[in-house]
Amino acid sequence: MISVECVSRILYRFRVGITEGNVLSLLQQGLLKKAPNLNTSSHVTTKYNFSVNTDSLLKLLHERGISSKEIADVLQM
Repeated sequence: MISVECVSRILYRFRVGITEGNVLSLLQQGLLKKAPNLNTSSHVTTKYNFSVNTDSLLKLLHERGISSKEIADVLQM
């Protein structure tokens, strides 16, 4: 599970979207899927009560022609 804010930064890196609003739009369109927010640690703050399913993010990026290596490089940052 990845926070909406983090997904927004990832999408920006690949020029798929540039704002959290883009992520919310992709969620509404069903291109990304919501996941429960499992970050119970107090140092992790997000303004959303859900996360983005990692598999749906990977699928979206692959459909946009982004290679697995490029995705792995960004996710490791």
